Amino acid sequence: MTEHTLVFPKIEVRTVTTTTGTPRYIVKGYAFAKNIPHIHKWVQDASGNIQRTFKSLFTDNFERSFAEQLKTKSIFVDAQHAIAANLNIRSSLNSIKNKAGTGIEGEIETILSNLKASELPLAKLNEFRIEDNGFYVETELNPHYRELDEDHRSYFDFVWRSLQDGYFNGMSINSRFTKVNTDADGLERIDDGEAFGISYVSNAALGKFSSITEVAMRSI
Repeated sequence: MTEHTLVFPKIEVRTVTTTTGTPRYIVKGYAFAKNIPHIHKWVQDASGNIQRTFKSLFTDNFERSFAEQLKTKSIFVDAQHAIAANLNIRSSLNSIKNKAGTGIEGEIETILSNLKASELPLAKLNEFRIEDNGFYVETELNPHYRELDEDHRSYFDFVWRSLQDGYFNGMSINSRFTKVNTDADGLERIDDGEAFGISYVSNAALGKFSSITEVAMRSI
């Protein structure tokens, strides 16, 4: 078995902005790496002991497919898979509405309205490329997000400071896998999927192979 050892030192660059300039919040790193097995699920017993783990890896074809999709489509960039979680909440609300029938439309609309406000773009993808070390991306947080209201300012500042201080130290992709092959040892080889987004996360499944390598504030 080949052991892969890579070290990506995190670089923090902080510059003082001018009174008229708008700061740019840049985050660089690796969204994933191909052919690196990683644990994506596990089974615990009643005492919390792990009884079984399930591993998967991204193939060369998945990497190529992901890159091709990003050439022609926009994806979201968020923290801790927030938008994916919102999509699951929307699906659950639709199921509840269908089962409950009438009488809860107002409450559901209120929740949907709150979800819509939380789905404003926190960040965007500026650049991506396939490297030997993994799928490199450069992202940029949206400085206008924090200007909307106090809640958005607090959330933006929390995410940015968490990135600066290493609490968010990795990246994770959001994708619907469309082609997965499982070998005799139970390893799932993810060969294709639909790209949706990239999330800043803590303790990414791929560890150092999907790490944030630079957090920088710059002036325009």
